Amino acid sequence: MRGRNSGLRSDPKSRGVCGLALRGIHAKRHDASGYTLYLVLLVLAVAGTLFTISLTSAARVRTLAAGHLQRAQARLLAQSGLERTEYFLNGGDGHDLYWETEAFSEPVPAFGEINIQCFRHGVFSRVISTGIRLRKKYQLKGLLGRDLPPSLKPLLTISGHSGGLRLMGSSRIDGTVVLHHGSVVRGARRTPVRGYRNWTTYSESPALPFDITPLSDFMERCRERIATALADDTAIRGNLSIGTESDSLLREPRLVILGDCLITGGTMADMTIIASGTITLTEKASCFGSMFLSERITVTKGTTERCVFYADTVMAIVGGKHASQFFCGDSIKVGRGAEFRPISIWVSRRRVAGSTSGGGVFFSEKANVAGHVICYSETDTNSQGVAGGASIAIGKGSRVEGCLITDGDIDLQEAHVRGHIWARSIVTFHHRSTHINTLFDCVLERPYEELVFPLLGKPPAQVTLMR
Repeated sequence: MRGRNSGLRSDPKSRGVCGLALRGIHAKRHDASGYTLYLVLLVLAVAGTLFTISLTSAARVRTLAAGHLQRAQARLLAQSGLERTEYFLNGGDGHDLYWETEAFSEPVPAFGEINIQCFRHGVFSRVISTGIRLRKKYQLKGLLGRDLPPSLKPLLTISGHSGGLRLMGSSRIDGTVVLHHGSVVRGARRTPVRGYRNWTTYSESPALPFDITPLSDFMERCRERIATALADDTAIRGNLSIGTESDSLLREPRLVILGDCLITGGTMADMTIIASGTITLTEKASCFGSMFLSERITVTKGTTERCVFYADTVMAIVGGKHASQFFCGDSIKVGRGAEFRPISIWVSRRRVAGSTSGGGVFFSEKANVAGHVICYSETDTNSQGVAGGASIAIGKGSRVEGCLITDGDIDLQEAHVRGHIWARSIVTFHHRSTHINTLFDCVLERPYEELVFPLLGKPPAQVTLMR
């Protein structure tokens, strides 16, 4: 037994195998502990990175949230500026309907600031309200108009003294009319319409339902701006064509051209273009909040919104989509291819020479008139019998959503009008004869919605923003 045991203990081969086995077990333990340490360090590094990212992300989220909140608060301040402007134009704090300011600032204690710019833009007021909250600014723009004056609530006012009204064919009036005298009759036999006295008011009406001074002043300022600009040293001499949006001219706030200006494309906003010749807008032109002053203006197509056009002699609107104001010292001609929104305004000043006059606003057949048409003479022609044709002519089959106002005569038949007609008389050439105060297949109705009227007439007036 002792020999065996000593043999086993003295066997070097056995000792070598056991030694290797033990060293392998120790090596595996060292490898496992190293891998574990590496894994722990890796996890800690990733966790640290994620924690840092989480902190950064949380800080960024807080910054973005604060920025969004401040921007929303700045927007509310800008909205308050619009309400403030409406308040001033409605007579608040001693102001009136024609209040203007280049820079009105009103601080809101411990919160922010309101900055307002308000100026006449055609027959409306244009307001730019900026709300400031810490480092955030928000700007809102709009046009301010007024409610329809009470004198334009009836559907028809005949201001002249010719008297009476005759309804022919399918003509009907779903509202009240104002006459100087006479009755309302129907058909060739002139049979009195039953109950017409219940919706007819007899009154001495002025030539126009408002003072034309603001219109005359504005158009005179346009003429003066054209005359002054033509002597500008920076004026571009010769004809000019403005094309794509990349055209550097579209970034200029004001262009004066001694010649014609052709606008073939691009988007222009808050610009003023003055030309001595003709300004022409074509199909790809897009104009927003801009002014165009020229001797003549032709709009073949394109899109205009809240723009002002003034032509000293002739203006032609053949096509396009528009929500703008058009002023002319002579004649405005509108084709059936043009589309309009209710903000549109057409104003023409007729030339008067002795007993004759020229100019006016003329719409083609089947036109869609959305807005107000105003034509006035330089003198009161209500009782002078001035000749020279109608001041406003509405083509057959046209639809009108707005007011037709003139101190002269209106020519319309087979028309559908939702709004008001104010004229000295209705003069219609029908079947080779001229008829006075006769409606041929015309329908006069109240408008579906409240019509926004220009800032014309005496207060009180409810001024509203067209958003």
